Amino acid sequence: MMTQFIQKIQSICKKDYTLYFIVSLLILSAFYIKGFQGLQGDGIYYYSTAVSIVWDKDLDLRNQYDYKLQEGIEQTVANRNYYVDAETGKAFTLFNPGTGVLMVPLLVTARVINMLRGNPHTDPFSHYYQFFAGYTGVLFSALAMLLLFLMLKRFYSYSAAIVLPIIFIGGTNWLFYTVAFAGWAHVFALSLILLLSWFFLRFMERNDLLSALFFGLTGGILFSTRNLDFIYFLILCFYILYHRIKEDKSQFIQKNISAALIIIIFFLIGIIPQLLVNYSSHGNMFITPSHAAVQAIKPFGFLENKDFSVFRFENLAYLYSALFNSDNGLFRVHPLFLLGFIGALFLRYKKSPFNFILSSLLVVTTIFWFLDTAFFDFWFNHSAGAGFGHRRFIDFIPLFVFGVANLSDIASKKKTLKLILNFLISILFASGLTFFYYYMINQDALYAVKYSITRFYAFLLFDFKTLFIFAITFLILYILMKKKETQSSVSLNYKLFIAIMCLVYILPMFIFRASPQEERQKFQIKKGFFVMYNNSSLVDLPGNNWALPKEGKRQLLTREGKIILPAPLKNEDIVLFKIETQQNSNIDASIHIKAQDYVSQKLPLLPHIQYYSFKIDKPLKKNVKEIEVSIIQEKGSMPLVYFYEGRVIMRESHEPPFGGINIPKEENINTSGNVVLGGWALDDRKIKWVLIQDVTIPGNERVIGQAEFLEGWRPDIEKIFVLYPQIHKAAWKFEFNPYHYFSSGSPQLKIKVIAVNSEGLQALIGTRRIIGTIPPR
Repeated sequence: MMTQFIQKIQSICKKDYTLYFIVSLLILSAFYIKGFQGLQGDGIYYYSTAVSIVWDKDLDLRNQYDYKLQEGIEQTVANRNYYVDAETGKAFTLFNPGTGVLMVPLLVTARVINMLRGNPHTDPFSHYYQFFAGYTGVLFSALAMLLLFLMLKRFYSYSAAIVLPIIFIGGTNWLFYTVAFAGWAHVFALSLILLLSWFFLRFMERNDLLSALFFGLTGGILFSTRNLDFIYFLILCFYILYHRIKEDKSQFIQKNISAALIIIIFFLIGIIPQLLVNYSSHGNMFITPSHAAVQAIKPFGFLENKDFSVFRFENLAYLYSALFNSDNGLFRVHPLFLLGFIGALFLRYKKSPFNFILSSLLVVTTIFWFLDTAFFDFWFNHSAGAGFGHRRFIDFIPLFVFGVANLSDIASKKKTLKLILNFLISILFASGLTFFYYYMINQDALYAVKYSITRFYAFLLFDFKTLFIFAITFLILYILMKKKETQSSVSLNYKLFIAIMCLVYILPMFIFRASPQEERQKFQIKKGFFVMYNNSSLVDLPGNNWALPKEGKRQLLTREGKIILPAPLKNEDIVLFKIETQQNSNIDASIHIKAQDYVSQKLPLLPHIQYYSFKIDKPLKKNVKEIEVSIIQEKGSMPLVYFYEGRVIMRESHEPPFGGINIPKEENINTSGNVVLGGWALDDRKIKWVLIQDVTIPGNERVIGQAEFLEGWRPDIEKIFVLYPQIHKAAWKFEFNPYHYFSSGSPQLKIKVIAVNSEGLQALIGTRRIIGTIPPR
C-alpha cells in the first residue's frame, strides 16, 4: 500500500503542472523571505480581520484597529483611520473581509507551531504572525501562475504557457504586491478570478455538479474579497444561462435545475463572511460598508466633510489618470499592461467558452476602470495613491496575459513580427524588474527621474541589470520561438470592434474633462495640502531643482524651482509654506515666490524653521497652477533651503475656527484664587482673538477678556496639523481672578471659550465651570 502511494506521488510530481507550481512557489518564497518587512498599509486591515477571528473569535474589529503596536508609543494599528457606524457604534472600513478569512488557516498554523515551541510569541501583531499571514498571498500567487500555465498550455503554445506567467509577475506590479506589500487583496482576487474561469470552463465542458459547486463557491469568496469583481461572476452566470437555454430549450429545467441550485447555494456560502461583517458592524447583513460610510460618525482622514459620498460621477474627469498619470498610471509605469491590452482586442475567431472569458474580462476591466475612477478615492491622482503602479488592475492580469498570448499567436506566422514581439516582451520584463529593484532598494534614484517619462525609461533601460535580464530573456524566447506551436489562427475581422474599444478608452480623455471648479473642490477636500515631502507627491516638481524627500523635507538644490499644483490658483488664495533654512550670519538672502510674472512676493529668508504666507492679491489668468520659488542673495554662499510642506487656503473656504482647552483638563474647577486657562486654536483665516466669556446668567453674557497667544508652546499641534496660519502661535493662555466676577451669594462661573478668526467667524472651543471656595485666612 505504501509503495503504491509513493509511486502515485512520484507520478504526480513528474507532471509538468506540479513542477511548474513547485518552481513558482520556491521562487516567490525566496523573494518573500528577502523582501517581506511586515504587513503595511491596507494589509494590516485585512490581517486585523484574521486576528479578530483567530484570537477573539468575533468580527468586532475596534480592539484590533486600536491595538498599540509598541508599548509606550501612541501609534496604533489603524491610527484611527476607520469609520464608526452611526447606528451601532462599531468600527469598520471599506475593506472586504475575504482576504482576512483566507489568511486564517496559516495564522492558525502559526499559533499551533508557536504553542508547540513554548509560546514565545504572545503579540498577535508580531512579525512572526504577520509573516505567516502574508505568506498566504505567496501561495495564492503561485496558484495563479499554475492556473495561467494550464490555461495558456491548453489554448495557446506551450512556450507561451511557460514564459508569460513569469513575464507578468516580474514585469508588472504583481510581484511587488505578493512580496513587499503582502496581504493586500489584489493577488487574492487575481487567483480567485482565474479559479472562477477554470471552474467555468470545466462546468461548460462536463456539466457536472462538482464543477458547479466550486464555480458558485469561488464566486462567493470573490465577492467577499473584492465586491466589484462580482460583476465578472455575474457575466459568466448569464453566459451559462444563455448557453443552456440555446442548447436545449425543451429540457432546460430538467437538465440544469440541479446545477443552478448548487451554484446559488454555494455562492451564498461563499459570501457569508461579507454578510457576517455587515451584520456585526451595521446590525444588518444587507447594509454595505460604502452605504454606512456616507452616514458614519467620523469618516477618517481628509474625508471628514459633510459632502462625503462613495461614488462621484464628476470624478470621471480623472479617467486618464488611472492609465497615464506620471506617478502611478498603469500604462505609463507598467507598459506591459498596454501591450497586453492591445493583444486582448484581437479576440479569437472561434466561438468557445474560453473566447467568452477573454471578451468578458475585457468588458469587466473597462467597466471597472470607470467605476474605480468614479469611486471617491482617498488620493487626488486616482492611481491608487502611493502604491507601486496602479494596483487595482492586478485583479484582471489574466486579460493582459491572454492578450500578449494573442499577439504571440498572430506574430508566429512571420519571423520578423515574432522577433519584434519577443524584443518588446523582453525589454518590458527587464525594465519592470529593474523598476521593482529600485523601488525596493533605492527609491532616491528612482524618484529623481520618475516624473519625466523620457528620463524615467532612459534610467531604467540603460541600466546594466535591465540589459542583462533583457539579453537572457530574449535568448530564451528566441530558442522557444523556433518551435512553431500555434494551435489556432486569429481572425482580424474585428476591425470595427477594435475601433470601438479604442474609442472607449480614448474618448473619455476628451469628454470627461475636469473643470477648474471641480479640481479646486477636490483639492479643498484635501484641505489644500500638497505634501511636498511625500514620495507620491500631489504636485509635479519638473526639472532637477529639487532633492528627493528625506526626513520629511525636500531641499531646493538650485536658486530656482517650480511647483505645479493639482488645482488652479485664484485671486485672494493664500499659499503657505513650512520652510527650514540653514545659513550663516553673513548671508543676506530672501525667498521670492510668484504665481505669475506680475503676482509675486519677496519674503526675508530667516534661519531655522519658518512659516511663510503668500497671498495672491491680483487676478490671475485662467487655470494657473504653477508657483515659482527662487532665492535672491545679496552676499554670501547660497543657503540650504528645505521645504517641509505646502498648502493652499482657497478663497471659497469658510470653515469656522477649531481648538480646545487643555488646562485644566477637568470640567469643574475648584479654586480659592486665580484661575489659569490654556489651550490651542487654529483657523484657515488666522485666529484674531480667543475670548473668555462669562455665561453664568442666560441672556446676560459678558466678555471677561482676551487670551494671550504663546509662540512655540504646542509643538504637538504643529506636528499634527502641519500648516495653518500662525500655527507656531496656536497656544493661548488666560489668567484671571474669578472672585471679581462672582455674583453675590453664588461663587460660581460658567465660562465659554470662543475662537474668532480674522473675518469675524467664531466657534465655541470649550467650556469650564468655576466653583469658588472660601480662601484661607
